[in-house]
Amino acid sequence: MDEEKTSAQWARLIQEEQEAFQKASRQHNQAEPGRGIYHAALLNRDWYKANSALLLEYCRLARSGRQYFEDGEVIVPPINAIGRIANIAETISTGNEHPSLKYALGLGGNPERWPAARRCQAYAVFYVELCRQNAIEDKKFIKSVVDAYDVDRGTVDRWAGEERDYICDGLSAPEPQNARLRMLIEGHNYQFNRSEVSPADWCIGLAIHFMTNSATSETARLSSLSKVMRLFGMERSDIEAWEADAESYLQRVPAPHPDALFSCLTLAGEAYRNGRMR
Repeated sequence: MDEEKTSAQWARLIQEEQEAFQKASRQHNQAEPGRGIYHAALLNRDWYKANSALLLEYCRLARSGRQYFEDGEVIVPPINAIGRIANIAETISTGNEHPSLKYALGLGGNPERWPAARRCQAYAVFYVELCRQNAIEDKKFIKSVVDAYDVDRGTVDRWAGEERDYICDGLSAPEPQNARLRMLIEGHNYQFNRSEVSPADWCIGLAIHFMTNSATSETARLSSLSKVMRLFGMERSDIEAWEADAESYLQRVPAPHPDALFSCLTLAGEAYRNGRMR
């Protein structure tokens, strides 16, 4: 297979895996309850097939030792696809031999089964503990977590109480001076893990939030536009096309806390640029 075809195939496999996952997710959420293991397997089948094709192709590329395609694009590991199948594997390791698709990226069910979500939860727990130790000054620290993660107080109490050891297993608390920002970032990540919005649209939504919040004048708007272009590696015309559909993105993607907005935007830009999520 020549270089050009390999590059085109790679882009196609990434798109097919993402589309198959989104389709299966929608079907899963609309499925009638109580239809059993066989029905869940049917919903998952096309996504498993697409995920397998993508990961096998990545293994083939990795074994070849290549790092670039002929057109200069870097061969980036398909992190989203790897993460989804890893979450399924961890679910199986806990004794659930027939995991539903909801465990792949936090689309329902028990959030303690999702490794990505559990890591987010851990930084909420660490923040609560540091506040209780007076290492951080926040008199309404439970509310801070509730707002950042879009959960209720009972959920936060449960994470920091009976589920604390499981959630925080193998993870270390951040330094107090970094804990609040990390909690705010992970709170937004947690909302993404539970969302059906595609990774690309989530990243674009963050860009729209940033530009909307920054547009206090035309000069400020142009400055924010320039930052988004640099972070996302996109042309001005591309960003302005996103702005034309701003209302749709703002409705589907929640805004992170203002103190974490630029940090979340930076991470989104890196993910969008490196993941080639066009």
